[in-house]
Amino acid sequence: LAKTLMGIHQDFDFGDEMILEEAGRVQEGKLFVQERSYSIVIVPRVATLFSGTVKLLNDFMDQGGKVIWTGPMISMVNGRYIPEISEPGADADRCELRRLAQHPNLQRAEDYEQAVSRLNHIHPRLLRVKNDRMQEDTDILAMIRKTEDGYLIFAANNDREHQHRVMLRFAAP
Repeated sequence: LAKTLMGIHQDFDFGDEMILEEAGRVQEGKLFVQERSYSIVIVPRVATLFSGTVKLLNDFMDQGGKVIWTGPMISMVNGRYIPEISEPGADADRCELRRLAQHPNLQRAEDYEQAVSRLNHIHPRLLRVKNDRMQEDTDILAMIRKTEDGYLIFAANNDREHQHRVMLRFAAP
């Protein structure tokens, strides 16, 4: 997933469940990790999540946040198998997992390409890096940061053997 996102010049951060447990919170429709905020979360293929992460994702979606889920829905929480979530049950983890799987702000994606397509629909890319043939140049890595004065774009050629002639197109929000 990271390679796919980097190849289309989509800025992202990695999430860590232990950091989310300590410093994650939902406020005004955004997921905060300390002072950094997110309006969209992409969950890659995973086998299990912490119960706190499942609850945080539910709270995030309840406030309008969007989650793109890649691959099959998990069947384990905290490394413990959860029986079929469609069946009724009072177990807290099962209820939270059912709520996650059925949430209207959760979008399912079969693979990373479909996840990127869903992401582009929700949040169009700000930066495009085109080569001479006007195709996205996946060898150029790029990062965008908003500053007090505007935006800062960092771009670097990741191809160690060839120069790349590119055109950067930035669409400020």
